[in-house]
Amino acid sequence: MHTLSITGANLGQVQKGNSKHACVRNLYIDVTTFYGMAPPVPTVTLTANPVAVTPGGETTLSWNATNATSCSAPWTNATGTSGTQIISPSATSTYIITCTGSGGSGSNSTTVTVNATNAVVVPSTIASDCSVDVTSALLSWIGTVPDNSTLAFGSGKCYRIEGTVELRGRSGLTFEGNGSTFKSFNPMTSGSATDDQRAMFRVIGSSNMAFKDMTIIGSYTHGGTLDSTIQHAHGIDIRGTSAEVANTNISNVAGDCVYFGLGYDNVTRSSGSYHDSTCANIGRNGLAVTAANNFTAQRNTISNVGFDAFDVEPNVGSYTTTSGWGSNNITIDSNTIQGYYRLYAYSIVTNAPNIGESFTNNKIVSNGLRVGIVNPTGASVRASNVTISGNTADTPTWSPAIESHLVDVLNITNNTIPMSGGTMATADSSCKVNVSGNTFTGGTTQFTNTNPTSGC
Repeated sequence: MHTLSITGANLGQVQKGNSKHACVRNLYIDVTTFYGMAPPVPTVTLTANPVAVTPGGETTLSWNATNATSCSAPWTNATGTSGTQIISPSATSTYIITCTGSGGSGSNSTTVTVNATNAVVVPSTIASDCSVDVTSALLSWIGTVPDNSTLAFGSGKCYRIEGTVELRGRSGLTFEGNGSTFKSFNPMTSGSATDDQRAMFRVIGSSNMAFKDMTIIGSYTHGGTLDSTIQHAHGIDIRGTSAEVANTNISNVAGDCVYFGLGYDNVTRSSGSYHDSTCANIGRNGLAVTAANNFTAQRNTISNVGFDAFDVEPNVGSYTTTSGWGSNNITIDSNTIQGYYRLYAYSIVTNAPNIGESFTNNKIVSNGLRVGIVNPTGASVRASNVTISGNTADTPTWSPAIESHLVDVLNITNNTIPMSGGTMATADSSCKVNVSGNTFTGGTTQFTNTNPTSGC
């Protein structure tokens, strides 16, 4: 609806001679033509999430149009002005959508990149619905894939593993899960030597390996409880190998979610990273480091563990004296530990050299913070250059929250550790210990130092 207003000027009386005459100026309109604006042209946005996939991976195209009554595209049967469509491109592709309305039509496009370099898609003959055990089939296929390749699994599929996918002497293989699940259904039997070694994945004597975007679910039903007879059944078992474990979700394994240890040559330590992942309902440790150099664990969430959330523990004891065990430059940073763990949030066992260890900026939720640097074997080895800093907890713990033995250069700073009383940190037979800036609400003493040593 439009309103037209017309205003005249100098309306009133007109002087003619000695008299004034009223003047009425009326405007008579015979025809009025209005020229309005044309209907607006439709516009549409089109996005892809993610914008890059591996072969076999999926992405979601989303569109939203304005000033349109319908949309069309060759990659969808939908005609609405907004919607989503899941696609699985085999090569880098550009997708176009066109939307129409009374004002005409409008289009937009987006490109999805397929990172196909050296990528090998899992064969369709390998069951991807967890209906049968595919351990042997996967091993046979992986054996045909050349080094420096990406093994691309189907998006959101399920692969049943009742044995161990074990690789030796490989290089540059990336397991790209594309959100798939690798799952065991056969129960774990307490006391079974076979089950004790039934890791889901194991890599030995290899380099530049990676596990990404995958879910690993074991068949251990007693998460949060340690069964020492099957404690070596890990989710991902890395030995003498450089590897990255990223964006993985591991649960229900009897051993550790992730284990980094010594190679079978008894010399080569592992290295790499474990990050942006979750670990839950397990029998032993969230992460175990027994023989590794230059290793980082960051932004992981660990919950309901049967022993320690993070354990740096060289496997030196009555059954082995191999000199290759130990660690150097291990960083545990910005992780979250939720709920129950049995013994320590972070532990170092000093029965082999552990040099340059740090536990920093980690958050403990619904539990107290407990850290142990201990030596239960009675060995004379000392840890060195250990930092415990910036960690927080929201629940009081008992005394001492941090106990340390046989450490050369130890810094315990700026932690927030609620206490139910007693001393926050203790050190025994240690050298160059700095404890400062900590908050220990509920405790009575920040630090107690016994048998200090010098000369380190």
